[in-house]
Amino acid sequence: MEKYRESRKEILLVPVGKVLVDILGEIAVALRKTYKFHVHIGRSEEPGMDEYSDERRQYDAKKLLALPTARKRDSLVAVLGVVDADMFAGEKSFVFGLNKPEKGIGIIALSRLREEFYKKPSNSELFLRRAVTEAIYQVGMAMQLSPCVMKKCVLLPTTTLWRLDSKAQTFCDACQNRMEQKLHPTAEPADKKKEPEDNLEDTISEGPAGEEVLADPTELQIEEKRPEDESEISAELVEPEGPIAAEAAAIHTETAGPEEPLVADAQENEK
Repeated sequence: MEKYRESRKEILLVPVGKVLVDILGEIAVALRKTYKFHVHIGRSEEPGMDEYSDERRQYDAKKLLALPTARKRDSLVAVLGVVDADMFAGEKSFVFGLNKPEKGIGIIALSRLREEFYKKPSNSELFLRRAVTEAIYQVGMAMQLSPCVMKKCVLLPTTTLWRLDSKAQTFCDACQNRMEQKLHPTAEPADKKKEPEDNLEDTISEGPAGEEVLADPTELQIEEKRPEDESEISAELVEPEGPIAAEAAAIHTETAGPEEPLVADAQENEK
């Protein structure tokens, strides 16, 4: 922890619509532990009718990505939107998350991470684990880290719900080294043989007031000037149990038409 102490970078969580504080808190402390940056929970953004498809009864993920884009501050390295709804992207019937690395933003949808969506008994622990795992992945992609091919690495693209459940919430050794060298270039790399990469340039610059701070108490020695309605929170992540297997072909039974494979993660490429 000490080797990241000088970092002043931040990740901003933006609830899109109504999202329970407990869910945002679990995601925030996990991102803080994983990336060693301050994590702020910002004011919510309300999606409009332009972002929603009545025909599909889903939100357009590409349009939702535009909502947190306006949240800019010099210290931000990534912005993650969280929507408690279902999303689609282009020709994909749905996505768990979407990201735009050139803008430093990502978004995750929570509906299909719940067992109830598949007509199964509620499992809050499994749901929170899925939400945290997908959030770590989308933030990593938003910060221009490379996807991984290792089965247990959190940066492995999750193309099915089963694969999402089988991933760990941590990096493989190679991705851990790359993350430290890219995001914390002053830190001593775990593998000294690897050459350090260039530091990630800020993709986001000045943002709004009214945010809550989740930070490690050891990093709060330097007072920062913050909005009057901002409060500080210290939180400690409790590691969940290992992944619980899910059906590889779980499809929403109310969806008309032929079944489609679960496509969980996507990356928006601008033309």
